[in-house]
Formats: sequence, structure tokens, C-alpha cells
Amino acid sequence: MSEVIEEVNEVETTAFAKGLKLEKEFCEFLKTNLGWTSARIRSQMSAKNNMRGTQVDVIAERSDDRGRRITKVAWFYIIIAVSLIFVGIVMDDSDLKTIILYLSVSTSFLSLLTIFLSTLFNKEHAWVESKNRKTKTDIRQIQLTISQVNEYKNSGNKEYKFTEVYFVSPSGFIENALKLAEDNNIKCYCKQDGKFIEAKFWDHY
Repeated sequence: MSEVIEEVNEVETTAFAKGLKLEKEFCEFLKTNLGWTSARIRSQMSAKNNMRGTQVDVIAERSDDRGRRITKVAWFYIIIAVSLIFVGIVMDDSDLKTIILYLSVSTSFLSLLTIFLSTLFNKEHAWVESKNRKTKTDIRQIQLTISQVNEYKNSGNKEYKFTEVYFVSPSGFIENALKLAEDNNIKCYCKQDGKFIEAKFWDHY
């Protein structure tokens, strides 16, 4: 009996390690290939009908469109302000120099503060579900992910703003699972030659 328990524990440990490895690899892929600033694994999400919540394999974060626009405008003002500082330094009129330097420094400070606040509040997130199994992902697993994402959105929790959902399955996907995923704007990734490749319904063969 003890030998059976040890074998089961060993299998569970191996499966956990494989899952963790996949999650860490996709974290890096999110940052290097998909434009996300940061990512972390194993996060607990709120759920409307489940007090324990839902564990998400990976969550990624970056500035949203509004945040990126604000940051670009703020940096534009910083460049102008810095240019005016150099102009003010070489001016002979001391009164005008003081005014220009004051306005330039103030503008730079406010722009940097705007960038900081924008980075802090104008964020969007990605929800990633991963299954490191030998078999292809089926439609039931996609349905479960859709349900879990909707449960979080209906929970009233505003901590995360999920704009993208990814499903990672190195072994691939069954055709109807891919169709359901695409119909619900879930991006699917499998692995080919050790690299993450997006799997699409019309490219499935």
C-alpha cells in the first residue's frame, strides 16, 4: 500500500513540476514576444459562486491603451521642457531665464508624476490557463476556462482588468476546442520544436 502511495505522490510531483516549468516558460514568452511588461504564476482570483475562488496559472500585466497614450504625451512634454531648460541656461535675460527654468522644471515634474500615476492605474491584464499533458486539450477544458473568467468578471472584483485570455497546451487542441476558443476570443498556443506557436482553427490539420 505504501509503495502505491509513493508512486502516486511521485506522479503528482512530476506533473506539478512539468506544469510549473510550462508556466514559467510562457511567462517569459508573454514578455518577450507578446508585449506584456510583467507576469507571475499561480494567482488566486475571486469567483461569484465559489468562495475559494479560482487559481489562475499565469497573470500578465501592462499599460492599457489609455496609459500608453498618456505616457507618450507626457514624454513629449518632458522633451520640450528639457530643451527649454538648455535654452534658458544660455539666455542673458535673468528674469526670463528664471521664468523659463521654473516652467520647464515644473512641467518635467508634473509629466513624470503623470507617467507614474498612469503606470499605476491604467493597466490591463492577461489570464493564462496552461495544461502540460500528453493528450490534446478538449472542449471541456476550454468551457471551464470561459466559465472561470466569467465568474471573476461577475464577482465585482476590480483589481484586474482582463483584456486577453490565453490557453497553452503543448500537445495541441482538438478541433472543436479551437473553434470554441476562437469564438470566445481565447488565443491558443501549442509547442513545435520547443517554441510556442499560436494554434488557429483554420490552420488546424
